[in-house]
Amino acid sequence: MAANSKSIFRRKRFWIAVVYAGLLTWSGVYRHYVSPTPIPKDRNTVEVNEVEGGRIMKQEIRLAYKEFEPEKIPAGELPVILVHGSPGDADVFNGLAEMMPGRKMISVDLPGFGYSEHEIPDYSIKAHATYVFELLERLNIEKAHLVGFSLGGGVITHLAAEHPDRVASLSYVSAIGIQEYELFGNYPVNHFIHGVQLAFFWGLTELTPHFGVFDGMAMPYARNFYDSDQRPLRKLMMSIDQPVLIVHGKNDPLVPVAAAREHARIIPQSEYHEMDENHFYVFMRPVMVEPALLEFWNKVESDKAETRLNASAERLNLAAEPFNPTIVPATGATALVLFFLIAILAIANQDLAFIVAGLFAAQGRFGFTFAVISCLFGIVISIAFLVYLGRRRSGLTGRSLASFFGGKRSIRQYRKVGRRGLPGRIIYGLTLTGFFSRYYFLTGALERGFWRTFFLNIVSAVIRAAFMIGFFLGLSELVTSTGSLSKTDTSLLLVSLVGVYLFAFLVAQFHSPLARNNGIDS
Repeated sequence: MAANSKSIFRRKRFWIAVVYAGLLTWSGVYRHYVSPTPIPKDRNTVEVNEVEGGRIMKQEIRLAYKEFEPEKIPAGELPVILVHGSPGDADVFNGLAEMMPGRKMISVDLPGFGYSEHEIPDYSIKAHATYVFELLERLNIEKAHLVGFSLGGGVITHLAAEHPDRVASLSYVSAIGIQEYELFGNYPVNHFIHGVQLAFFWGLTELTPHFGVFDGMAMPYARNFYDSDQRPLRKLMMSIDQPVLIVHGKNDPLVPVAAAREHARIIPQSEYHEMDENHFYVFMRPVMVEPALLEFWNKVESDKAETRLNASAERLNLAAEPFNPTIVPATGATALVLFFLIAILAIANQDLAFIVAGLFAAQGRFGFTFAVISCLFGIVISIAFLVYLGRRRSGLTGRSLASFFGGKRSIRQYRKVGRRGLPGRIIYGLTLTGFFSRYYFLTGALERGFWRTFFLNIVSAVIRAAFMIGFFLGLSELVTSTGSLSKTDTSLLLVSLVGVYLFAFLVAQFHSPLARNNGIDS
């Protein structure tokens, strides 16, 4: 017992764990006792009832806001409620408000952000709409213009649907809306991705000794997207009767301009302004949006803006047409999500990653080079880790190593192919299924020199990735060119490609001695 204890205390891993646990505990104590940031003078606060699952609770929370009020408000002029995106706070609209000194404007810190309460049960856009309505009640505002930036667009949509009598107009600035153009356009898939993001930020916040550095917007931002459901927004937007202004940048990397164009189609009374801008011009270059907003509000207040009741027959007919989806090239956050998704797939199953990358490239979501690099990113990580693990052999030697890889015949077959150099390695790799974990482990266990083995595997993987992705890209183009499937039929195309791949693999298994005898196909 004493000998064992002594050996444990001599291990570096033990002391690394002790230091990590100590820092984590110290960080937790520090975060618990650190003084909260005082509320600045430019913020006002009110107490509003907490919202959970669509229900207004008895518990109250703090809601902060900034008020920009002129000395004199002209008769008939309505206040403007500014709702930021995620992450963000009321300061997003500072520049815009300063350009409109004659307007009464209220910029909200949504719960979870800025100086409002951060610990709330529901961070969804629907819950936020209720909080903004409660603010209107506390401030005795009977009717107002609503401006929603980014995720704030979903908030003002819910508010207009639930309390239309309190809304004079809606202005969507780089705003989210319909589900179909959010990330993958599929709620279960998007929800899963937002769940992974939430788990990452939770781990970063709770499992690292950061002493408050990661506290603040990370978790509220992740919860914001995870708790929100954009599926109802299309129907809600189609029911809006008030005047609507839509302002969007052509080069928006977060909310594709295709979404804004669809919003303009389904809201027949909307005014649509499209600019050569990105997502962030509302606070980086507010001068780009200020004239459109002022002109729009003046029209509304002088009863010159269109409502659904007086929208043109042509726009009403266009709004009634069924949705015709298009593939939007991935940029910004969507491109980053796709990159890491394919990289993770490549670590788990290379051929599945090649199929998905080839399909998405054929659809125009990204280019061939992006597809290859995203696959190789995951493959390189897999090769480095497994070759290193193989060199350590993990205690598997002699008979146990042969048993792990399907018998001595498998190892002899691998040695035979390995002596053929890079061409043999490439051909050998093409006969395997997408699970390459044993293959890379075996190269580390049986070959000499980590860097030589690593380099040969990388070169082989580059050639294989380019060939396989090109094959599935071409196959996707061929299938869609026949007219049997559309490029937007992602699920059916994926099933078709996987079916072709499985058929080809089974044929190879029965007709290739190399594939039949290698014994390391999974």
